[in-house]
Amino acid sequence: MTGRDIPDPSPLGQLMSEITHRNHFVPQFYLQEWTDEHRKLWSYRTLVAHENVPMWSHISTRSVAARMDLYTEVVDGAEVDEFEHWVKGEFEDPAAEVLPKVRQGGILEAKDWERLAMFFASQDVRTPTSLIESLQRWSRELPDLLNKTIRESVDRLEDAKRRGVQIAAPPDSHAMVRPFRVVIDREAEAPPGMVQIRAEVTPGRSLWLGSMKHLLKGVAETLMTYRWSLVEPSTGLEWLTSDHPTMRLNYNSAQDYSFGGGWGFRGTDLLMPLSPKHLLFTQVAKEHPRHLQFTPEQTRELQRLLCGRAHREIFARTPEDYVPSFRPRVVDAAMVRHEEEEWARWHRQQGELEREMESDDRST
Repeated sequence: MTGRDIPDPSPLGQLMSEITHRNHFVPQFYLQEWTDEHRKLWSYRTLVAHENVPMWSHISTRSVAARMDLYTEVVDGAEVDEFEHWVKGEFEDPAAEVLPKVRQGGILEAKDWERLAMFFASQDVRTPTSLIESLQRWSRELPDLLNKTIRESVDRLEDAKRRGVQIAAPPDSHAMVRPFRVVIDREAEAPPGMVQIRAEVTPGRSLWLGSMKHLLKGVAETLMTYRWSLVEPSTGLEWLTSDHPTMRLNYNSAQDYSFGGGWGFRGTDLLMPLSPKHLLFTQVAKEHPRHLQFTPEQTRELQRLLCGRAHREIFARTPEDYVPSFRPRVVDAAMVRHEEEEWARWHRQQGELEREMESDDRST
C-alpha cells in the first residue's frame, strides 16, 4: 500500500465517476456563437431579486443555461445520466459539425438540414420551459388520458384472450412505461371472479425524460422532411437567443399570436437562432427559399417574440438596448428565492419518487 489514490477499476465505479451532474440544457457549443473575443456572452435576466442587479452580465457559457441533475435519473437504485449522453451523441454532436458551415456560409447538404431539424427538436423539448409546460399540460390531461388508456387496454386484453393471441409490448417502450403503474384495488367492490384495477402515474422527471425520448425517436423525425431555411436579420441587426431558443409560433398579427403551435400544425412557424446572423426557419406545409433576409420591421418583431419566449435569461453578443423594452424584467426577491429553493430540492425529490416507483414495481 503506497498511500496513492487508486482509481476504482470496476465498471460501476467508472460509471459513477463520469456522471454529468451539471446539465446544460442549452449546449455550450451553441451559445459560443454569441461569445466575443473574451469567450463570454451578455446575459439579461428576466427575473431579479432587487433593482441594483445590473441590467446585463458579461459571463462565460459555462455559467448559464444549466441546472444540477436536471436529467440525472435514479435507475436500479443508482444515479445515471443516460439521457444526457444520448442527447449529446444523437443531436448535439451532429449539429456541432454543421454550425461552422452555417456560420461560414457553406453549402448545406440534405443530411445537414436533417441534423439541424433534429437539433431544433431536441432543443425544443429539453429546457425547463418545456418541463414546466409539460407538467401543466399533464395536470389537465392525464386523468382523462389514464381512464381512456385503461379502458382501451382492458378491451385489447379481452379481445386477445378470446382470440387466443398474445399481445407483445411495443419496442423501446420502457422509457414511457416506467412512470406508469397498473395496480389491483383490493378495497374496491367488483363482481365475483373479477378485480378492480387502477392506473397511476407520477408526473415528474422520469415521465418527462420518457416523453422526450418518445417524441425524439418518433414524431420529431417528421421535421427532417420539411424544407428549412436560414434567415439573416436586417443589415446592421443581430439575432439574440435565450434559455429556450426555439419557437413554435402561430402568428396572425403583433397582437394576435401564440407560442402553442405544433411540429405538425399547418402554418406554424418553427424558428431557432443559430448565430447572431443566422436563424433556422420553416413553416409547416409550406416552402420558402433556402436563404432569406428579413426587413428591419420583420427583424424587430422577431426579436420581440424571441424575448417573449425566453424563460429566465436572454443572451446576446452585445448588450441590446431594445431588450428591456421588449421584456421588462420582474423584480421580486421572494420569487427568486422560491425558484432557487425549488431547483435545490429538484434532484432529491425526484430521486425519492424514482426509488418509490422501483420499490412499488418490485412489490407488485
